[in-house]
Parts: sequence; C-alpha cells; structure tokens
Amino acid sequence: MFSMFKIVGIIFAFLASSLIGFMKSNEIKKRKQILEDFRELINLISTRIGYFKEPLPVIFKTLLPETKDEAHSLLEKCLMAYEMGEKDIGNIWESSVKNVYSSTSIDEDDIKIISKCGQFLGQSDYESQKKHFKLIDYQMERHIDDAEQQVRTKGKMYSKIGVSLGVLIAIVLL
Repeated sequence: MFSMFKIVGIIFAFLASSLIGFMKSNEIKKRKQILEDFRELINLISTRIGYFKEPLPVIFKTLLPETKDEAHSLLEKCLMAYEMGEKDIGNIWESSVKNVYSSTSIDEDDIKIISKCGQFLGQSDYESQKKHFKLIDYQMERHIDDAEQQVRTKGKMYSKIGVSLGVLIAIVLL
C-alpha cells in the first residue's frame, strides 16, 4: 500500500522533471524573441538615422520607450555611458552588448552580430551605414530562422523529454 509521502514524492518528481523540460524549451523560445527584438531595434535606429539625421544619443533616448527587455537595456546602458562622458560609440556599444546579452539564451555567434553594429554606428555617412544595417538585418534574419527551427525541433524535444522522464521516474518509484 502506498503511503501519502510516496504519492507526494512521485507527483513532485514528475512535476520537477516536466518543469525542467519546459524551462529548457522556453529558453530556446527566448533566444528567438531576443533576436527579433534586436532586429526591430536596428531597423528603428536605421530609420531614425536615415529620416531624421539625429545624433545617436537623441535616437537612443527617443527609442527607449519603444523597446523592451534586452533591447531596452542595451539602449539604456549605451545612453548612460555616453552621458557619463564616454564618446566612442564603438566601445560603448561593445561593452553594453557584453553586459546585457552575455547572461541570456543567445549564443556567441548571435552576440558577434549584435556587437558588429558598434563598428559602424555613427562612423560613416548614412549610405555606408545603410549597407551595414542591411547586412546585419540579413544576418539577423538567418539567425532568427535558425532559432525558429530550434524552437520547432529542440523546444518540443525538451518538453517531451521532461514529461517522459517524469513518467519514467513515477513508474520506477511505484
């Protein structure tokens, strides 16, 4: 006969295993969302540079309310560094990217692309920057497609493995 503790233990083991699988699946989904948000940010920055010819600090201030999560944090960090006297946008961007994105679910290749923007932001005429923005947008599109593929394959796999492992643990404990 089962004791109440054994039943509770089986339920908790099943739930814990399932939860781990779902958390891993959500981490993969989060990568896709971060990349999409960054792509949107870059498109907004490109538009502001092209149409309004504003300096980057003004663009960053203007876009802050329109951004969310990591993209918002990136703009905040860049703006804060600029206001504290740092004027090299390349250094500001690079250190802000590392600070904001290093503890997220995106990978090193994603971070390299995001970091590339600091190499050309405010460095040349708009036509040259436009070409760089287009390249970054293309690369981000490829990474977002990869993230979407991982959501469809690995995301489902992690969820199913978590539940399956939970069932297996429950059976073993019975």
